[in-house]
Amino acid sequence: MRTAGSTAVTASPLLLIAIAWLLLAPGTHGTFLFDDLANLPALDTVDLTHWREGTLARYIGSNLSGPTGRPVPMLSFLLHDGYWPISAHPFLRTNLLIHCLIGAVLLGFIRRLTLLAGYGGDRRATGLALVTALVWLLHPLQASTVFYTVQRMAQLSALFSLAAMYCYLSGRQHLDQGNGAAGWARIALTPLLAVIGAYSKENAVLVPVALLLVEYWFFDTGERPRTAIRYLRLVMLWLPTALLAVYLLTKIGGPGYSHREFTGVQRLLTEPRILFDYLRLLLLPTQISRGLFHDTYPISTDPWTPVTTLPALIGCIALIGGAIAARRRLPLASWGVLFFFAMHLVESTTIPLELYYEHRNYLPSMGIAVMLAAGGFALLSYRRYLGVLALTAMLGSVAVIGHLRAQNWGRPLRQAEIWTRLNPESPRAWQNLALRDHEHGLSNGVDYALEQWRELRPDYVLPSLSILGYECPNRPLPEERWHKLKDLARTGTVSHGILRTARRLVEQSLGDTCRGLRPDQVHTLIRTLIDNPGVDRPFLEQRLWSLDGQLLLAPGFIADAMDAFRHSNHALFDPPMLKMQARFLASRGYYDEALTLLSEARDADRPAVYGPLHAYWLVYDENSIDSLATHIRQQRHEKSVRADNDRGALPF
Repeated sequence: MRTAGSTAVTASPLLLIAIAWLLLAPGTHGTFLFDDLANLPALDTVDLTHWREGTLARYIGSNLSGPTGRPVPMLSFLLHDGYWPISAHPFLRTNLLIHCLIGAVLLGFIRRLTLLAGYGGDRRATGLALVTALVWLLHPLQASTVFYTVQRMAQLSALFSLAAMYCYLSGRQHLDQGNGAAGWARIALTPLLAVIGAYSKENAVLVPVALLLVEYWFFDTGERPRTAIRYLRLVMLWLPTALLAVYLLTKIGGPGYSHREFTGVQRLLTEPRILFDYLRLLLLPTQISRGLFHDTYPISTDPWTPVTTLPALIGCIALIGGAIAARRRLPLASWGVLFFFAMHLVESTTIPLELYYEHRNYLPSMGIAVMLAAGGFALLSYRRYLGVLALTAMLGSVAVIGHLRAQNWGRPLRQAEIWTRLNPESPRAWQNLALRDHEHGLSNGVDYALEQWRELRPDYVLPSLSILGYECPNRPLPEERWHKLKDLARTGTVSHGILRTARRLVEQSLGDTCRGLRPDQVHTLIRTLIDNPGVDRPFLEQRLWSLDGQLLLAPGFIADAMDAFRHSNHALFDPPMLKMQARFLASRGYYDEALTLLSEARDADRPAVYGPLHAYWLVYDENSIDSLATHIRQQRHEKSVRADNDRGALPF
């Protein structure tokens, strides 16, 4: 016979998913945004009916946003490749489905933690877990992850990380109950799920850190654990955590900071202020926020500049210390605070990433949701009416504000206008508004937004190139402006997005859709950019040379094109790019040149674009270059036979 408690446990996930879907569905009518345009264009190149020819490997290898290549989300995007780049709705609908699924797993995980912490029976544990999951699911801060297509990477990483933690928690409970086989089987799944999470986004390397907190907050009884548990903690938890700590320390003065406006030390000083800002957004949700546009966030140059730097640093230390001190009295709430800080260790410490993004709170915010729910239930025990009032206010505010935020994300033009009002000094906000105005055919709005962008970044190359790409179909390029553009390309700041814009200019000039821009001018701009001191990254240099080769090949400048392709492959060995260049040559009848390029690049000893962790090596066949060469030789032979037959044919 089913009890009321078991019925609640079964019905809770369904109730959770139904509420979240109902309130958040308006956000699925959004659009593709910045990183979507950088990470997803390779969807156009995948032909799964001919995957043996390397299209799948080429697609997986196209993502270089992390050292693993993030193949799990990349493969998931193939579910809707037919909608790219026409409609983001199917992509975002899947994101929302994943979000709901994570909420259901979070419900089960927090329920187990609550029972371990001794907060009551099944009914109370289920209620606290349900409140936690609802607060996390509906919180408006999650919109910048769920309704930003490419952030499925963060979602899937969170899903598999949470699943890994759930398996470990379940396994440890079975071990404590004397059920060794079931316990070790579940624990064995933990590293597998964590690896899948890391191949979604690298944040999943923090799973051992999170499990250390679980071990010492909920399983540490003060007595010496048995040998098997000590070895489990050492091998699965302490060792990976120590390796991660060493890795993070080596990044403080790493080469990645040469392309940033801040040093490693300045980043460490700035992040405590950002963490407090994240906490403010989590504890005091609002309908609108700055969203994706924090590119003008002030850097802490020393502990006293800005004046909030040192107080924020002391505040973070105080919160962590207070949570450790409250471990016995408030296990759930203190665990939630430490979980929040622990899950920020990768993206908010020493790795030279940009300073501020709301989506970095996707997994860490679970800790704050636990803390809030635990606080509400503590009030419920102290004064029932106060607890009911607090829980109602908490759930009501995140539900209403989360729904309103989702509506904003579902109206991209309105959202873009809001973002520029909130971030008038953000170049990216104006760039985004220009894209949205262009989608809606608002040419005057595009002109104004692009000009605002250029005024904010007059020394950057990208705004001027973007304006050129937008104007060239309808407006000629004056000689004076052309010379200024060349000077800017030679000495201006080169920023993220330059490749996408350069590729667009190549396509426009070759397609004869630009009144004001000739292919030879685009060639000059690319060569000038390559000479820019800011283009000192092998990847960027390689891509620019390859674009130049395609541009030169179109009018038949084969020698110059080959020279550009050789420079490209010398800058960085990238098998998919090399094979694309060879196919490009062969498709235009330059079979010998294609074979020469493959042979030279295959035998060269130079750094590769993919590290040993990158997903491309999971599917890349070392013989694929030789196979392509064989295929091109066959094409050359078939063309020669056809030509001989044509010459020998009778004229009647």
